[in-house]
Amino acid sequence: MDQSNIPEPKMDALAATRMLENIFEESNVSANTVPASALADHQSLHKKKYFGLRVLLIIVMVIWLLVPILFLKPDFSLSQNQKSNRDLPVYTIEVDSLLPVTGVEAYLNGNEIQMY
Repeated sequence: MDQSNIPEPKMDALAATRMLENIFEESNVSANTVPASALADHQSLHKKKYFGLRVLLIIVMVIWLLVPILFLKPDFSLSQNQKSNRDLPVYTIEVDSLLPVTGVEAYLNGNEIQMY
């Protein structure tokens, strides 16, 4: 006989309490101090706790998967403008990055170049 197709019987809290009291009485054991309704609520509390842990785990996994993006080097292109003032070269630098760029520094032969 296949046990997987048999539905699990459902019992309300009052019937479960009465059944427990009868079992304790017949076996000469002291009565249960925890009502059956508290046991049923305990299971629902654990389900809510596990839901919160699952959400937290998903958030941590998303952050963990996004961390490598922080270490990607941005692409850049450098082009010289044809119009220059007073024989000074004018260059345009375009930076392509997944994350916002707050500043760019340029060095030529170890010396920092002022950028505007």
